[in-house]
Amino acid sequence: MQVPGPPIIVGGRGPKRTPELAARYADEFNMPFKSVAETAEAYERVREAGERTGRAEAGRAPLHAPSALPPEDPVIGSPAKLVERIHEFAAIGASRVHLRLIDMNDPDHLELMAAEVLPYV
Repeated sequence: MQVPGPPIIVGGRGPKRTPELAARYADEFNMPFKSVAETAEAYERVREAGERTGRAEAGRAPLHAPSALPPEDPVIGSPAKLVERIHEFAAIGASRVHLRLIDMNDPDHLELMAAEVLPYV
């Protein structure tokens, strides 16, 4: 009996090869550092590629958090703003959102997210 491997996540901003690779091989598609509208367009390209390759559904997960890459539409501000943005991504089909905590010495930030964001998403 063969044990299944870990899920494959394909991510990127490329408009041609990335959707094709995601549709063909990925369990999940990740669209980093773009607006909700741009992410929706990318999801549509992956869905269309999935239809062409015969895959019914491709998972997707946007990632909006500070990194070495320049973000184009970051969420900065209150937990309510973050909840609102997560709901916007859910409305276009996101099933997972990755949040990045930069300062691991700030447990209050994690507690704030747990208390003020998690219950609303």
